[in-house]
Amino acid sequence: MITTLRKPVTLEDYRAIPWEGGPVELVNGQVIEMPEPTKLHADIVNFLTVAINILIQSAQLRLVCRSQVSVDIAAGTSRRPDLIVCTADQWGAIDPAGGAYFAIGNPPALAIEVCSPDNKGTDLIDKRDEYALAGISEYWIVNPLDDYVRVLVLDNQEYREQGEYRGDDEIHSPLLPGLGIRVNQLLTSV
Repeated sequence: MITTLRKPVTLEDYRAIPWEGGPVELVNGQVIEMPEPTKLHADIVNFLTVAINILIQSAQLRLVCRSQVSVDIAAGTSRRPDLIVCTADQWGAIDPAGGAYFAIGNPPALAIEVCSPDNKGTDLIDKRDEYALAGISEYWIVNPLDDYVRVLVLDNQEYREQGEYRGDDEIHSPLLPGLGIRVNQLLTSV
């Protein structure tokens, strides 16, 4: 559902307005309310958060994995991936008293989106283009609707497919080598 506003909203306005209710994103100057996640969506995000954080700790990577963080794409667009992975330095530079967001020109290294029935096209097309524009070097599309995980890597300002993983395939990530998650394990996580 789009919140009706009289004029396009800037990033500055978007940050200053106290939005009530569920999560929102700014898309082409319009504030869009995001659908509530399904239980499976929430389980997948939780599973990935735990698995990625275990790898980060065990391999002593200087990375941080977080949810509920926005990524500014352009003057009138800011998205909120289901998960991001960034460097510890990037995360440390965010004002602890301010909003949790990555400004234009300072993208996280990885954005992960879990497709929902209400926004499948947005994750597969719109966000793919926007995250490439933002300069996010790796983008995962976790699609429990069609039973796959697609890992995309930024190459000359466009994503190329690193791999599409299904069933018993192990997901391979350039940023997170050794993660060791199988698609069927992830998509049936509880």
